[in-house]
Amino acid sequence: MKETTFVIRHLDNGWDWPDICSDEIATEYFCEELEVPEELIECVECYDGAMKLCLYRDRRYFRDDWYVNLQRSA
Repeated sequence: MKETTFVIRHLDNGWDWPDICSDEIATEYFCEELEVPEELIECVECYDGAMKLCLYRDRRYFRDDWYVNLQRSA
């Protein structure tokens, strides 16, 4: 089965770690910048210089562009 938990340590598109000040902002980053569908996000956790994203397990998204890009970002 493919990965459903990702740790992001590098931000894209002008975002910087001070911008990620809450789990809600981190969720916004995942949805807007990485195009992760919000309904597939199980949990988001912020750490100092990293974020963890957990997805609901669903085979349908494993070939989607956003999932492939997420794997590259992690």
